[in-house]
Amino acid sequence: MDNGFNLSIPKTLRGVKLHQWVKFMEVYEKNKDNESSEFLDKKMIEILCEVSLKDLSLIPIASFDTVLAHLYDVLNTEVDLVNTFKMKGSDGVEVEFGIIPNLDKMTYGEWEDLENYIFDQKNIHRAMAVLYRPLIYQIGGKYRVHPYQGTDFYADLMKEMPVDIALGARVFFLSFSEKIRELYNGLYTQTVSAGAERGQGLSQAFGKKWGGYQAIYALAEGDVRRIDEVTKLPLHQCLMFLEFVKEKNELENKLIKQSAR
Repeated sequence: MDNGFNLSIPKTLRGVKLHQWVKFMEVYEKNKDNESSEFLDKKMIEILCEVSLKDLSLIPIASFDTVLAHLYDVLNTEVDLVNTFKMKGSDGVEVEFGIIPNLDKMTYGEWEDLENYIFDQKNIHRAMAVLYRPLIYQIGGKYRVHPYQGTDFYADLMKEMPVDIALGARVFFLSFSEKIRELYNGLYTQTVSAGAERGQGLSQAFGKKWGGYQAIYALAEGDVRRIDEVTKLPLHQCLMFLEFVKEKNELENKLIKQSAR
């Protein structure tokens, strides 16, 4: 494009970085109801093509419209799960990352971190740092990833990952999450007894603040020294225990109320 500067236009969604997509989506959410789309159109090109608004004004209208149409097509691309991908680290050395090979074998700590971050657009890079970790080895189509040590190790690096890989992984995990909720329906189904509506608001506020920490507290039996220990336990072992405790408590409460009548 002959405009006195180089415009870096991503050819496909693979050319868009996760942090670019997050930045644009934040702008989009705040301005999607505006009658005019001109501001969003300019911000899309500014963010995805890494060009200043000042330089953007130098682009001929015909070229602007062509670039804009192309970017809309790019953002509307369907995504698939990518098991492994390579990316350069902060030291310039290329590292190969792989998604957790078997989500059913993840730890409870991995599950809770994913549940906390996967729905939070600003923290989706942290969710990716749970799902994708460096490969220890790979033989054919099978591989093993580094043990989970928290999101801080690779969260910032994941901001640079291709957004199509991140979105494909998110769809994959959300499908797995739905399966888990169906499997442990007793744990994830809310039950409100008659006359309990008054305290429901307080309970919801408490749950919103502490989220999965409540479950970790229950698994650790209130012992702060055991928190790290229980987050390393297998996911299904923890969910089965939590479902049992929840249903046991509900049954005991019903029996107490029946005996009091």
